[in-house]
Amino acid sequence: MTVTNMQAPVELRRSAGDRYGILAILALMGLVFAALALLGLAIAAESPGLAVFLLAMAAFIGAMTALVANEARVRWGTRITIDGDSVRLKLPGRRSLVPQAPLDREVPLAAIQAVDTRLEAFRAAGNTVLQRAYALALDDGSRIVLGGDRRMVSPFYTQAAEVLAARAGAPVRDLGTVDGTPGLLMFWGQTVPGWDAEPLAPAQAETRVRQERRAWQLVSIVVFVFLLVRLLVALF
Repeated sequence: MTVTNMQAPVELRRSAGDRYGILAILALMGLVFAALALLGLAIAAESPGLAVFLLAMAAFIGAMTALVANEARVRWGTRITIDGDSVRLKLPGRRSLVPQAPLDREVPLAAIQAVDTRLEAFRAAGNTVLQRAYALALDDGSRIVLGGDRRMVSPFYTQAAEVLAARAGAPVRDLGTVDGTPGLLMFWGQTVPGWDAEPLAPAQAETRVRQERRAWQLVSIVVFVFLLVRLLVALF
């Protein structure tokens, strides 16, 4: 995403790995859903109990597939186009851990006074999730939220912010760390304070980073143990 010619038009999109990777996951989940549903229907007359179980599993996988399909739509539809002295922002509503309104807007580069960034921390059920959020600070005092980068996805907004700041001749301002509200276990109702909110003290901010790191370490250990058990069962 590096831009060498500062005058050339550029279109920023999510990486090919993000876009095609989610399609591969979607295809796999779709196949599992179809297999479970067809098998459940096929044995409905002979084994109604097992058929109900398989169809219930198919319904669950189908719901998860719908979520992945929406994520695929988001990744393929995200675009930031810089052409001449303006930038066109085509951003979906699902561009961070906090729901946003979909955005399709053209902004003059001269109106961008700064690119603001901050860490947003969400704590729920003993777990801490972080995202690095970005927003454009405009000359009329308003902000446009670009989106947020999180683990397991390439840092699209970090890279886009660097390009936008360079093209607009604007600084990137780090506003520290804030606590967000996780809502219902990060599934619904997440919120964050306004961009003018006071950040956490440095010691608290560092604690959030450590908490998130420990959470991912725990997940890694659980996955490793699960895979090890599966391997041992297969061998013995």
